[in-house]
Amino acid sequence: MISSFSAYRQLCPPGCTSCSAINGCITCQPNLFLFLARSGMRQQGICTHSCPTGYYGVRRHNYSICYKCQIENCETCFGQSFCTRCREPFLSYRGQCIDRCPEGMHYANYSKDCRPTVDCMAGPWALWSPCTRNGQNCGYRYGMITRTRDVLESPSPNGSRCPSLIETRCCLMEMRRCVGSDFTTSIIDNMESSENVSNTLLQCSNEHN
Repeated sequence: MISSFSAYRQLCPPGCTSCSAINGCITCQPNLFLFLARSGMRQQGICTHSCPTGYYGVRRHNYSICYKCQIENCETCFGQSFCTRCREPFLSYRGQCIDRCPEGMHYANYSKDCRPTVDCMAGPWALWSPCTRNGQNCGYRYGMITRTRDVLESPSPNGSRCPSLIETRCCLMEMRRCVGSDFTTSIIDNMESSENVSNTLLQCSNEHN
């Protein structure tokens, strides 16, 4: 005969190794954290892979549990009293959440904290533009291609300046003659090897047709 405890254990939420009808999960499977969610005066145990916002996880020898961050306005903490990320609009500084950076410190938007120096941070390059010249993609032997990138983090007055945000290179136009001209010729005729094309690109910077 199956006991009432065994019967209820079979109905435990996923991840629980033991539970009760009143308090939910009591113990969790290995590598899962026990999170005690409060609803009014009640406390319900939930087994989770990571602790929710405002809590940090502690792993013990035979169990893992989530504890609430003790720092006001903290979103993510490392231990009880060191905040690593604050709720907006608060800033993280030396493990605490403050409303503005101290004098001599600068706000780093990308990392959301206060630092003595904030260097410029540029994002990845966008794709190269089509090869054009004077707004045309034909009618010339050579044109230019351009790519850009955005600033992810503006520098503080004492930080390193931003690198180049735009890059331009010479390119061979695929079609020398525009459609509607007397004839249309591909300028890559007789340039079968990539080496020949590369050598030509190096020579085209100031050359006009």
